[in-house]
Amino acid sequence: MSAFNPIAPRRAAELIEQAGIGNPANILVGSSSIGLVKAYARMIETKNADGTHSEVRDSRIPRDLWQRIADAEMGEQILSSFTVLLAAEPANPAVAISGIRFDDKSLLALIGQHSAAARHSNEMISPNVAERAQQVTEVAAKEAKVPDAAASSPKARPALSALPEGAVLVTVNQAMAALGLGRTKVNDLMVKGTLVRVKIDTRTLITSESIRALIPPTSI
Repeated sequence: MSAFNPIAPRRAAELIEQAGIGNPANILVGSSSIGLVKAYARMIETKNADGTHSEVRDSRIPRDLWQRIADAEMGEQILSSFTVLLAAEPANPAVAISGIRFDDKSLLALIGQHSAAARHSNEMISPNVAERAQQVTEVAAKEAKVPDAAASSPKARPALSALPEGAVLVTVNQAMAALGLGRTKVNDLMVKGTLVRVKIDTRTLITSESIRALIPPTSI
């Protein structure tokens, strides 16, 4: 397992609360399920239907398990006990995940991008958290403004310059400008899953990776 800076779920929740970017449990589970925040476990024990079982120690928690955690709405349980027990399903075995920890660098990078307080003031986030978030997102924390004409024109040329350099998640308007598409088409791509969207409290954001995958190299 590669080196990382582990913090307990409660500490991760405190950082999110200080940043004021939404419900800590929802953000941790949702961001971990798409790989934006790295999460690890002391032990992942799988119990198969045939009675066999396996154990993996000190490993990153796979995204498919995070999706099951999200579906079972177990985010609050992680914050209180650092452990989750996923019941067996027709297509999935029972899994016990214990000693859950989060990587503070990837979490602070997320906070640095999506907390207006971290970018513009210290009103919603403590100076210490803002400073640490800025250190790991010096470039990504700068959010570019998208001209209305570029965002609304369905015939605009793709323009990666509309994406803030180093950003992992961007706004819908920035995605529209980068792809040269209108809102209806972008919504359609999100529904199809071609554009990967992430809900941060009430905000809808799109991963930069899924946007770049749609732009031909000749347009870059």
